[in-house]
Amino acid sequence: MAKVNVIKGVIECTDDISDYLDLILTIPEDVQKKMLQAQGDIIAEEERKTARSMLSVNTGKYYDEETGIASHIKVGKMKKNRGENLYHTDVIFSGKQHGVRRAEIAFVNEYGALHMARGSLNGKPWIQKPRPFIQTAINRASGDAVAAAEKIFFEDFIDKL
Repeated sequence: MAKVNVIKGVIECTDDISDYLDLILTIPEDVQKKMLQAQGDIIAEEERKTARSMLSVNTGKYYDEETGIASHIKVGKMKKNRGENLYHTDVIFSGKQHGVRRAEIAFVNEYGALHMARGSLNGKPWIQKPRPFIQTAINRASGDAVAAAEKIFFEDFIDKL
């Protein structure tokens, strides 16, 4: 792996990393899928943890493990980009709860909501504050996800060249 030194704001590469940049476009499909799966698994697991901690109130009144968001977070299917040899995937919220898609429930929890129809107090709307469990999980797990993909990249692709 290339070594990079930062001296007084100047980046100095001791190895030539341009060879790796050219190889990224030639990563085989099976290695791409393996890298994406590893990243998706790490991000999904961290989202489950943060959903359990951030969406449950002290009493557990608003969160049920069996039907809650955390137990329905999954890594989506691998999809190939149109006209490219690159794959992508998503971390998804599967199914419905009380007739509402869990993705919508997760969105409202992540960003909050202004409810005009129910629970208004003295004519004022009821506000649900955001609980950004998705962004928190991504921030916490992104380093581990990149490290896992990098390990697969070097072990399954670069070292076998």
